[in-house]
Amino acid sequence: MKITPVVTALVLGTLFCAPAKAQFEAPILSKIQPNLVNPGGKSIAMGGAFVSMADDATAALANPAGLPQLTRYEFGISGKYFAFTPTLVSSEWVGSRTTGNYQLTANSTEYEPEGSVTDLEFASFVFPVSKKFSLAAYYAVNLRYKSDTAKTFSGDFRSFVISEDASNVLSIDESGIFDMRNEMFGISAGYRYRMVSFGAGINFNRLKYDLTGPGTNGSHQFFVNQDNLDSSGSQIPGTDRAYRTEVSVDVDSGAELGWVLGMKADLYEPNAVALGISYRKGAKFDVAYSVRALIPGQSAPFADFGCGRSSGDAVQNASACGTLEVPDDLSIGISASIVPRLMVALEFQKVWYSNLNDGFVPLFAFCQSRGPGACPADKRAISKGETEDGNVFRAGAEYTLLLSSSSRLSLRGGYYREPAHGMTVSLYPDANSDRRADSGAPVDVSSPPFSSAYKKLFDGGEAEDHFSFGAGFSPSSSWSIDVAGDVSSSSQYFVLSGFFRWGSPK
Repeated sequence: MKITPVVTALVLGTLFCAPAKAQFEAPILSKIQPNLVNPGGKSIAMGGAFVSMADDATAALANPAGLPQLTRYEFGISGKYFAFTPTLVSSEWVGSRTTGNYQLTANSTEYEPEGSVTDLEFASFVFPVSKKFSLAAYYAVNLRYKSDTAKTFSGDFRSFVISEDASNVLSIDESGIFDMRNEMFGISAGYRYRMVSFGAGINFNRLKYDLTGPGTNGSHQFFVNQDNLDSSGSQIPGTDRAYRTEVSVDVDSGAELGWVLGMKADLYEPNAVALGISYRKGAKFDVAYSVRALIPGQSAPFADFGCGRSSGDAVQNASACGTLEVPDDLSIGISASIVPRLMVALEFQKVWYSNLNDGFVPLFAFCQSRGPGACPADKRAISKGETEDGNVFRAGAEYTLLLSSSSRLSLRGGYYREPAHGMTVSLYPDANSDRRADSGAPVDVSSPPFSSAYKKLFDGGEAEDHFSFGAGFSPSSSWSIDVAGDVSSSSQYFVLSGFFRWGSPK
């Protein structure tokens, strides 16, 4: 039977009942970049196709099976600049509350929230114990991401707008900054047996996960139906409720464990043809949210709840407890020196992007019928987001020029196609009011067209081509410097790495 929804006033719902992943109903997070490329200038320059080579100190994280190649003490350090500008599309509908008919207009607005960070991405010390066995201790930063709605032309992001009749407007605007950073402190070991090496490591992770308001102050904000306020900030009679929702987050889970396993095999002469495999298990963090919904002109919030507490309209028994899990990834690669001084590498990487989004956290609740009083249980709907896992194919090449008996210059380039891994969102029934999407098919909340608005807003993103380039200079066997860049339609990486070696080979 077709449901003929007429909508609620976007009642603020709640985030969260049972543990959920940290992705929630926020457009600025819908196209997050996990940045799971192997660290270091050489890897970045070769399109990330590095797992079969793993021949510098970054092997401690990229593939610890490469550590036995490093027969001298080695210290490596790498810094990265990362800029990301996703494209978010806001759509506009017009229609009549009386007739229930709505049309998507030709008007749509593209927003490009910006975010850029510069960080120490990696530092490592490699200690060769013997000819066959090496240890490494390292520090790394992954899951580094920042986006700011203030960098759009209007100072915030309008998710969508639905104009009804003469004066009523339904909309959601997001304002503020999202900043995420995961630090890793790890140890790895690699052992070589004949032509095959094995490696393993563990890392302890510490997550920084901030939602801030405009200008880096206060809470992240969502403005609901703000066009239904007059010039003095008062509610226009007869229009749907306008209010502001504030969301903040706290991570207090201590150091969480992750690990990496690797294998590397020389298939035809040392370093001529090599196969590499690496699997990395991401850490999982407890996340606590806090939510307040404020009506203009009222000092007390009509909803105020967090992890383990709830009060106010429409949020009884709500729980704002969640989790965040760093995506797991598996890489399989092969490299070969097809002609003297030319190395070519190919790699397949499987990334479990869904780890970021499994158990999506809804922020707003919708009612499928308009009327006085609370929304009937059988008419409640909440959002559910999904992200597909992805496969990344990487290719890179390195050509080395011998400048003297002890110095060399390596020129590098690479390519990979990053699959679309943004969120898609649909509305599902929540008949038992447990703040979780009921099983079964999504509902089509079409009058007003909230389901269509969300599908257009949370569109899953697009696949992107990445082109990389760089160079490595080694004036002697004791030290080297790598520079690299990686560019796509929405992101840019620039990396500077240095490696220092000393002592006699084991």
